[in-house]
Amino acid sequence: MRLLAPFVLLPLLSLAQTPAQLRQHLDDWDLQRAVPAARNYAASFGPTPSLGHAEALDLLGEALSLADDPAALPTLETALRMKTNLLPPADVSLVPTLLRLGAERAQRREWPIALEQYQKALAILEARPGPVAEALRAQVLLGLGTTATALGRYAEAKAALDQCLAMAEQQSGPNSRPTADALRALSTLAYLQSNLPLAEQHLARAKAVAPNHPVEQAHVVLLSAGLAMERGRYDEAAGGLRQALAFFEERLGPHNRRLLPVLRNIARGQRFQAQLPAAIKTSERALAISVRSFGEESSPTAELLGILAAAQAESGLLADARQLYDRAIAVLTKLHGPTHTQVGFELFSLANLEQVMGDFESSLRHAGQSLAIREAMDGKESPRTVTIYALLGRVNALNGNVTKGRELTELAVAIGRRTVGEGHPRTTFARSDLGEVLYLAKDYAGALQHFTASLAGQVKLFGPGSVRTAQGEYNLGLAERALGHHAEALLRFSNAGRIWREAFGPDYLFLAETNAGQAASLAALNRPAEAIAPALEAARVRRVSLEAVAMNAAEREALLFARVDRDGLLLALDLAASSKLDPATTTRVWDALIRDRAAVLDAMARRRTAAEDPANASLLSQIANLKKELAQAVLIGDPKLYLSRVTGLRQTLDDSERALARQSSRFARQSLSTRAGWAEVLAALPAGSALVGYARGDTQYVAFVGRPGAPAPRLFPLGPSARIDAFVLAWQQEMERERNSAGRNARRNEATYRQAGLALRQAIWDPLLPALTNTKTVYAAPDGALQLVNLDTLPIGATQYLAETGPLFQLLSSERDLVTAPPRRRPEGWPPRPR
Repeated sequence: MRLLAPFVLLPLLSLAQTPAQLRQHLDDWDLQRAVPAARNYAASFGPTPSLGHAEALDLLGEALSLADDPAALPTLETALRMKTNLLPPADVSLVPTLLRLGAERAQRREWPIALEQYQKALAILEARPGPVAEALRAQVLLGLGTTATALGRYAEAKAALDQCLAMAEQQSGPNSRPTADALRALSTLAYLQSNLPLAEQHLARAKAVAPNHPVEQAHVVLLSAGLAMERGRYDEAAGGLRQALAFFEERLGPHNRRLLPVLRNIARGQRFQAQLPAAIKTSERALAISVRSFGEESSPTAELLGILAAAQAESGLLADARQLYDRAIAVLTKLHGPTHTQVGFELFSLANLEQVMGDFESSLRHAGQSLAIREAMDGKESPRTVTIYALLGRVNALNGNVTKGRELTELAVAIGRRTVGEGHPRTTFARSDLGEVLYLAKDYAGALQHFTASLAGQVKLFGPGSVRTAQGEYNLGLAERALGHHAEALLRFSNAGRIWREAFGPDYLFLAETNAGQAASLAALNRPAEAIAPALEAARVRRVSLEAVAMNAAEREALLFARVDRDGLLLALDLAASSKLDPATTTRVWDALIRDRAAVLDAMARRRTAAEDPANASLLSQIANLKKELAQAVLIGDPKLYLSRVTGLRQTLDDSERALARQSSRFARQSLSTRAGWAEVLAALPAGSALVGYARGDTQYVAFVGRPGAPAPRLFPLGPSARIDAFVLAWQQEMERERNSAGRNARRNEATYRQAGLALRQAIWDPLLPALTNTKTVYAAPDGALQLVNLDTLPIGATQYLAETGPLFQLLSSERDLVTAPPRRRPEGWPPRPR
């Protein structure tokens, strides 16, 4: 019986609550008492409308709002209707209900509706002056100011909050809770305007004057943590956020929507401290709360989609992150319009992701849109423009416009120094971006200077072993290697790789770069035997990421990403050309090439096969029509409408292809798990045949030859890639000359063609002959410029061609085609065999 007593007693106590006691429970966030007391108080009036009943509904609506109960809004709307029917128009007694309705709308992030409620309340107070109206004015001004802040109407917000502070100090005293509320709101406004000194000044006053009240203290702690994070004091911020979260959970429960600001900041802090699995988990928890409280098509949910996307992108889940950003931007644009500040923030994050994926055109466009939104809000000289200018500079440089890239990144660093100082994270990372642009401009000494300063700042902010410092270590490795300091570069690449591997495991996307860097440094230190392993590991890591992107991204995005970071495989091929490899290592190099070659095309083919389901028919038809429409727009587009038209069509096509990928990727992923390598290809090779795999490394061409039953392939270095490419170009020019001659000078044309073809044959075919004895059929997988060469047409002897002397050639797009038994036909556009 004693166990039941508290539960029996509580409702009985609730019956005895007065409005003053109920008010105290609400101010203390004592939901266990406030909600049942408010229900009982409202029920005590019976069904007859009265002013007392309406005021009881006010308190019940506030209690339900605090408890995150969906009934809060209809309860408050009922109270307003009841008062409107009972009172004269514009009676001051309507104001408390309007205040509560505004607060509930603000909790739902329905800012324009909230602002409308506060404006109605202010109009009533101005029309009905008096002591009661004056007592309510500060609360209305606080609601107006905070809502205008959320809407980005900063001048309007400041005017309202300044008046609110003055009235609170006059009416309640300088050390009152209303004064502290006004100061906190002003601090938030200054923070959003990037005026951190003023924000900290207001917050210091709020701390000093705030009453000894736990709810007020929790809000101050939360704001203090946000400002500490903006200053780069992440450990301090994390402690404050944990304290605030514990208080909110204890008072409101683990699923209340008022936890969202705390969880959002915790997830941000975890990202900044590179605790990415924790950031994903926190974001997913917050997202579940937001969907339950606000729905999927809401501003809080969209913001959390962006936070989750950022954590996934930094974890290497690029395609998943891309889809989340698209969803977030679509929802925010629908709710607030395309120039809203949060839309600009998500556009910046998307642009950063697109840069990583190699889609520089889209990255520049989205970063430019983000900059326009931010400058309209804050002006050009803002800490928040620092990161956007830096991104624009980096992407311009990566896209070939190094001059503009340098101009923009230098501007970013200058603004950072002027607004937040040299040691701030924004300035620190902008210097890293400037170093990257200087590296691309081949100003290696300048790059080293900025990389060194940036890394020192990162170590100071995050510690030497943080994931945040790994990128700085890698960048320094690039500059050291470019300057010929290969031992120092090797150390930097190794440090970066160790940090990322320990944090994210062996398949983390950016480990492809650190492994390739280690391999290049070892090769430069004349340690080629040691360099092969990290080079091949770089190729493997890149392939894992490439397959993930190919299965989830739009086809255009996947093909762009396929161009990025092939350094490991290219270096392995160069090492194979210049070193005498043992059979096992030769096999590993060709196996890596086989698995890498045409990987995106293969993944997309499997994805399309998986998509051939009746349920996907309409989507497939839509994609086909969009591709046709896009091709027409590119070819015959009106110059005035071209850019927007093509951009819009591309976006729609990309969205459709991502949707198809989501529907079909499960089967396709299973297919990819059985991707063929050297062993499977060798087993599929027919008797009496040979497989030739040509490969263009960074500086060298090589050819691999495999025969049925052979324990390992043979490797043949073919020489510098520039030399082979020149032979191919000369051969092509002679073919063009003969084609355009219309039969004139036929003898001379054939002689010059045979001379060019002979040089090419001697370079790419003759070295392989020792491995091709008794071969009837050669399956050839070309690479680089050799994809343009038809081996059949190469001359042999005085008058013949390889087509006449054998063996029979079969062209493959990749060695894996043998496993899938492709039809034996020549690709469209290849030169015909000579007659």
